Amino acid sequence: MSGKLIIHIPHSSTSIPDEYMNGILLSEEELASELLWATDSFCDELFDAGFGTRIVAEYSRLVCDVERMRNDSDEPYAQKGNGLLYTLTQRGALFRNLDNALREKVLEDIYDPHHAKLTSVVDEALSSYGMCLIIDLHSFCDDPCVGENLPDFCIGTDEFHTPKKLYELAQAHLIGKGYTVSVNYPYSGSMVPAKYYRKDKRVISMMIEVNKRLYLDCDMKNKSGEYLKTKQIVTELITSIFKSI
Repeated sequence: MSGKLIIHIPHSSTSIPDEYMNGILLSEEELASELLWATDSFCDELFDAGFGTRIVAEYSRLVCDVERMRNDSDEPYAQKGNGLLYTLTQRGALFRNLDNALREKVLEDIYDPHHAKLTSVVDEALSSYGMCLIIDLHSFCDDPCVGENLPDFCIGTDEFHTPKKLYELAQAHLIGKGYTVSVNYPYSGSMVPAKYYRKDKRVISMMIEVNKRLYLDCDMKNKSGEYLKTKQIVTELITSIFKSI
């Protein structure tokens, strides 16, 4: 039955192959800093609950952000230089010049294969179980650039694909453990394959974002002493959500 659960982790990789380094305008030091800020560090480990189908992006979001819409005209973050191919850093500095040839390459080699794989496992879950739950998993920086009075956890919802009872359950679970929780702040929405987006309510999706202060040292380079506790909390949360569907 765990096949109806899909764990989606799009931003945990730091891999930038040499072929994608061309055109990046940051120094080596600046790029290392941007990777720290932009990467959902260790989330592939943190959110390994031991069950469900895992879809983990192979490359850094600085190569291709598979979480974005395929067409920039449909993607709000593209106006900020953060479509599927970034031209600006997370803080608004110039990252690379617009390169249409590179965009086509990452679409063909990275973006489309990732979404084809995600769509395929959703197809399989719907065929086998008549429904599926995608949990879209991230972390975020405890930084004024992100927002003020940032919570420990952010739950992202979609009005079509996220039942109210599901995000209320997640919110109550975390509050019961003593954490602060916001819904759709500082980030909102949740991943759904384009084939099913706003078309099929059998595809349920919810995003969970954990504040990096809960599991990383202040330099964001290493796991803190609270890592194992946080991993246990999110494993219990994923299990609770799964049992509710």
